Amino acid sequence: METMQAETSDFYYVAYLRLLGFNIDSARKAGNRLIFVLSKSFTKAELQKFEFESVSQISTNFYTRKCKVEPLSYRDTLKGLKNYIYDGDGHKILQGCEDGQ
Repeated sequence: METMQAETSDFYYVAYLRLLGFNIDSARKAGNRLIFVLSKSFTKAELQKFEFESVSQISTNFYTRKCKVEPLSYRDTLKGLKNYIYDGDGHKILQGCEDGQ
């Protein structure tokens, strides 16, 4: 099994990674931001079929506006991510931010 891992505080990039099948492994606070750690595991056959060779290539594709996503799927992923942050596991982390911890 091969694993790609990414770490970012960019909400929209996290949503894009989620669309590509990455899972949120953890989130932690850093000042007033959440840092997400995501990963995706592949078999060798799956990795050969995946369109990207590295997380760096995914990032470049995203930040140079070359990625293509289905708009409604991206919207739904953003909604799910907001739910994670404010009502799910991320909420526990945010409570620490509000309490000044």
